[in-house]
Amino acid sequence: MKNQSLRTNSKIAGGDSRPFNKGVGFVYTLFLVAVCLFACTPLLAQFDSSQISGTVRDASGAVITSATIQIQNRDTGLVRDSATNSVGIYVLGQIPPGTYKVTASASGFSSMTQTGVALGVSQSTTLDFTLKPGSSTESVEVTASAVTMDTASTTLGATLDTEAVNELPTMGRNYSSLLLLQPGVSPINDGATGGYTNPVGTLYSPSIQGFNNLSNTYMLDGVNNNEAISGAQIITPIPDDIQELKLVMHADNAQFGGGLGGTINVVTKSGTNTYHGAAWEYWRSSQFFDAPNSISGLLADLHQNQFGGDLGGAVRLPYYNGKNRTFFFASYEGFRQSNAAQTFQYFPTAAERTGDFSALLNLSTPIQLYNPFTANRAPFLNNQLDPSLIDQRLVDYANKVYPLPNGSWNNGASNYLDSSPGTHISDQYDIRGDEYLTKKDLVWAHYLHQNDPINSYGGIPHLNNTTGYLAHNFGAQDRKSVV
Repeated sequence: MKNQSLRTNSKIAGGDSRPFNKGVGFVYTLFLVAVCLFACTPLLAQFDSSQISGTVRDASGAVITSATIQIQNRDTGLVRDSATNSVGIYVLGQIPPGTYKVTASASGFSSMTQTGVALGVSQSTTLDFTLKPGSSTESVEVTASAVTMDTASTTLGATLDTEAVNELPTMGRNYSSLLLLQPGVSPINDGATGGYTNPVGTLYSPSIQGFNNLSNTYMLDGVNNNEAISGAQIITPIPDDIQELKLVMHADNAQFGGGLGGTINVVTKSGTNTYHGAAWEYWRSSQFFDAPNSISGLLADLHQNQFGGDLGGAVRLPYYNGKNRTFFFASYEGFRQSNAAQTFQYFPTAAERTGDFSALLNLSTPIQLYNPFTANRAPFLNNQLDPSLIDQRLVDYANKVYPLPNGSWNNGASNYLDSSPGTHISDQYDIRGDEYLTKKDLVWAHYLHQNDPINSYGGIPHLNNTTGYLAHNFGAQDRKSVV
């Protein structure tokens, strides 16, 4: 199952007042090629960005026109600005989620700055300013509250930031279990779990607001991440690659159409001016805490390793410094699991393969075999089959496929224990790049890849079943602010 879709909503724009050196040209060209080659239908809905608006007034309550509003990202240095219109209102859209400093200034008034303004994914925030008369060099700084309310939309939902995604316990580092912490969300216990995937950990495809769990919509940086047949998500991002997760449970906005249940909107991390990296290893073994099988008395041998790392920051090349402009974030996670299942079978013994079933008469409840080809179903003497009734071709087949017994369990009902280990091997990497072309023009691209085969046995050695799953998700956008 593959998903190679693209989301873009504005034309590529050239032109920049800063020097255009070779490093800039290479990065810019790379993003232009990515967007132009894969561009499909423009989508106007802004799933992966934020918007801030408000009104600027003076101390008397009168609106201030032509006031300048400037925002600056704390981590990437991104600066954008706008101006109030004839009724004192400003709007800044297409803002990447993050923490910002917002400054309002006007001629004849002291400026006012609010720091620590957190803007979440798909969030519309209203931030009003009241400026006092004074010199433009005077400034009043206010620290914003920890929680920025979305007062500009009627959407109901919950948002989890990167700290919550990484710190809250999950089943096998699969973020989908965090969805169950939200009100109105419940797991599905029937077979309609939706998924042609081989997920690492426990994958939940929940029911939201009582709707069928196949009615949800999964978005990844604004790119459709729905598997076409099952309705589940195509690829599950690595938790350390998630900047923000938003579950929209009651969507009145047209941009969230297409799903009756809920919209699960995931935004991946982008790099910052500071390099950040991490490495992890989770190990599990049955040798310490697991109990042996109550029938065989043997321990089902389990070995599991989940490991990976990530790195992000500004791009720095020999002739190019990407600070405040060019960023990358990459992560990798591997999963290796070997689990020796214990499957009990009954296979023909060496004597039974020659037609001698006399051992069945020695059981606590003897079993007598009868000849179905006789008129009165006469019993086979001492359970010895007539050699003329044995097809040697089937005997040869049984000898090649079915092994000889290796023990006795369940009062003789089982004579073979298959402990062939099932394996689950997964390799996944997520890559994202961001390029700030101008104050109002951002180009980004991401690529996620997952290869996830599972190998299992049904009780017969050397007869295994392999379920392969290969997933891709590509997205790119020229995010241009028009205000």
